[in-house]
Amino acid sequence: IKQLKLGTDGDQVELGELFSVAALESGKDRIVVQDSTDQVNFLARQHDHGEFFVEGNVGSHFACGASGGVMSVQGDAGDFVGGAAPGSRLGLAGGKVIIGGNAGDHAGHRMRRGTILVAGDAGNALAASMVAGTLVVGGGFGADLAVGMRRGTLLLADAAKQLEQQRAAN
Repeated sequence: IKQLKLGTDGDQVELGELFSVAALESGKDRIVVQDSTDQVNFLARQHDHGEFFVEGNVGSHFACGASGGVMSVQGDAGDFVGGAAPGSRLGLAGGKVIIGGNAGDHAGHRMRRGTILVAGDAGNALAASMVAGTLVVGGGFGADLAVGMRRGTLLLADAAKQLEQQRAAN
């Protein structure tokens, strides 16, 4: 696990260079990242089983290309949560992504399957080019909602209020 490559500031760095990594006997397939920052990108990329838990915030592309398991962030997440990785045609293909705070722009971009739950607000282009799956946002959302979305389910707690504000602004 220490040798997993992470993208940060345009470079690839091994997980063990940035964080203290320890293997604990738990009987579960579980990865816990403590004290993460929003400068660390691509955490839980292509995650396929078990749990991936971040105590803090994460940068862009959290859980991009993931296909299974539960991936969660206690704080905020950057752009492209569950979205397509650069050069990839598809985003989240399965599993559950839970964001305890806010998500940046393009959450669920090209999402194929699975579920993304955002407790707070989501940025612009939410569910853009989404193919299938379920995306739930507990707070507000930005402009360009569901542009190019084909199928899937989008549940928005503040939808009526947000859409009215956007209409009034235009």
